[in-house]
Amino acid sequence: MGCNKLNNYYIKDIDKIIDGNIKLKTKGYGYLTVTERLSGGYCCVKFEDTGWVTNAKFDNILYGKVRDKMARTAYGVGVIGSKYPTSMNGKKIREYSLWLSILSRVYSKSERKSLSTYKGCEVSENFKSYEYFYEWCNNQVGFNSLDEKGKYFEIDKDLLIKNNKVYSEDGCVFIPHSLNTLLVKSNSIRGEHLIGVCYNKKLNKYQANIKKYSKPIYVGLFDTELDAFNAYKVEKEIYVKELAQKYQNDIDERSYVALLNYKVDIND
Repeated sequence: MGCNKLNNYYIKDIDKIIDGNIKLKTKGYGYLTVTERLSGGYCCVKFEDTGWVTNAKFDNILYGKVRDKMARTAYGVGVIGSKYPTSMNGKKIREYSLWLSILSRVYSKSERKSLSTYKGCEVSENFKSYEYFYEWCNNQVGFNSLDEKGKYFEIDKDLLIKNNKVYSEDGCVFIPHSLNTLLVKSNSIRGEHLIGVCYNKKLNKYQANIKKYSKPIYVGLFDTELDAFNAYKVEKEIYVKELAQKYQNDIDERSYVALLNYKVDIND
């Protein structure tokens, strides 16, 4: 075997390298040291940056092809770890897709530009660990639940803590899509008026509307924008409580209580 371009050692140099003092380069994961020779051409290695220990074939070590699964490789902050799979049959598993999606919303520069609602958001240290997130998901009420359309419940960070800016184990819950969209702010599409209100030029009145079960519902016409908003507020809070009762047995008890106490704010 010829000399490796990354680390200038040969397979025959294995005994020289196994002393823990020679640092070998990796492709993208800093340096490692070989600490023990194993059977079948494998060695035990330790990464310098994270201290993570794993086993790898010696030729892969020389070529720098060993990955540090404790490195922050996901958007510069997320640690995948080695405990749980990220894919099955060539497809990303749900836990991993959710985890990447959260990190992307918060730490991807391109995502932050297109999704202004996530400006200023953060992810808790625990949630930066895929292993922790995987276990957290599988212990949450609603994680494996399906809505009436057969779609999995979605992760939400704003129900328990209104206007929450941190994706964390204490602030996130799984709720159906119909609830999740109901609680999302729509600043970009609402226009100049208060939430739930539009101006009817023909009648010179402010009109209140609400969306229930994916259908627009007319609430009424009012002389002032504030009166229209207040009418919308009453109807929406009633509707939220309806959905709370509908999903009571499928969602976290904290979510149910939060829905019963939900209040529409004029700045929503």
